Amino acid sequence: MAITQIWLQVTEPRQRVAASALGERMTVGRLDVLDKRDVNAAVGRDLDAFVSNAAIGESSPLAEIPFGLVRRTFETNVLAPLELTRRVIRAWVDEGTRDRIAFVTSMGRLLTANGFGAYCASQHAPETVAASLVDEFAPAEITLQTISPGGVRHRVRRPDRRDHLSLAGQRTQQSATRPVSGCTRQRS
Repeated sequence: MAITQIWLQVTEPRQRVAASALGERMTVGRLDVLDKRDVNAAVGRDLDAFVSNAAIGESSPLAEIPFGLVRRTFETNVLAPLELTRRVIRAWVDEGTRDRIAFVTSMGRLLTANGFGAYCASQHAPETVAASLVDEFAPAEITLQTISPGGVRHRVRRPDRRDHLSLAGQRTQQSATRPVSGCTRQRS
């Protein structure tokens, strides 16, 4: 299943999936990580892999940004995806499946820029969350990795333009893939 945040973003991925060899095996839907109904529906699906890619970015100096925007950034970029990830992992552990999780962060996790402190901090946090999950769930043999793209073409800020480039370059940095560790489960 491929997921977008709003219904307006669903059409193009659905068309691409339908035109590809994945047409019968993949569906495209909507998921807002802040919507409990969406999260409950996602956890109930049979997933082979889970990619956590939810993120928003507010830009303003940390000393001046309204704290509600900082809180919303962390809720969207860190806390809600962590809650969803925990539920997905728990379902996989209970089923005894060995699946894969990828956290998509940003090169902002490695640097800060004036006006982007909240965003950069919220992109660093999933990296440490992923490292902790690796250690906690290794016995479950769930593979986890983080992916930190550089500049990426997207239509987040300018949905009318396909050629919008958020940062210079298009490099992808990927951390080492390690099995997720530490969870115990009871067998009946």
